[in-house]
Amino acid sequence: TEDLRTKFPFRKVSVAFFDCDLYCATRDVLNWLRPYLTEGSLILMDDWRTYGEAPELGQPKALYEFLKANPQFEAEGLSSFPINGKTFQIHMKKKGSN
Repeated sequence: TEDLRTKFPFRKVSVAFFDCDLYCATRDVLNWLRPYLTEGSLILMDDWRTYGEAPELGQPKALYEFLKANPQFEAEGLSSFPINGKTFQIHMKKKGSN
């Protein structure tokens, strides 16, 4: 919640592990983490392939929508991990780049 931001002095994210099966939970976590993401932040999504390879469902949908709404970020897909997981590294786009 927003109360957490005032109670705790959070620092930039080094590693965030998402255990969110659903699109809406992943969307909410990404939006909450937005101010803490920085160049090199790692995001591990353990339910990336819960719905197979469908980009319009679950965690893939949430990440794609987040990136579209926040064009300052890029997410580089790194390794997969058992059973349905995928790791991403966050990059900050340089101003004026697409």
